[in-house]
Amino acid sequence: EVINVEYFSKDNTPLPVEKTKHIIRKCTDDDFDLPKENVKEELKGSVSVQEKKDGSLVVSIEDYHVRIFGGMDYEATYTLDKENTQKLKLYLQQQKHKGSMKEMIISEFGLCLDKKGFSETCKKNAIQFEVHTWIS
Repeated sequence: EVINVEYFSKDNTPLPVEKTKHIIRKCTDDDFDLPKENVKEELKGSVSVQEKKDGSLVVSIEDYHVRIFGGMDYEATYTLDKENTQKLKLYLQQQKHKGSMKEMIISEFGLCLDKKGFSETCKKNAIQFEVHTWIS
């Protein structure tokens, strides 16, 4: 995740130039979606859903072994405030999903969380979220 861009002279870098990471391009949701036949069994169930006391929601996915990055790990965390958590819950209930938020989210978006489907659903239903991604 790029959070800041700074420019330095070669003699004044905070890290050695050979250890500095470079931006290749901006990724899209499609870059992280593996065809279903390539998802390893041990990776299924990697979605985590945490309902906070303040009514907000944190949905995390990890360890996709993303092929576009040579099998490196990928993690994403979606955070929704209380109002948007309620909008998502209402949407899921309207789709006839039952149970906890985790059960409803898995029922709608799958065990590995269909990120593109999640993003499109939120956009269509005016559900706002913050997303943070990591590739290691």
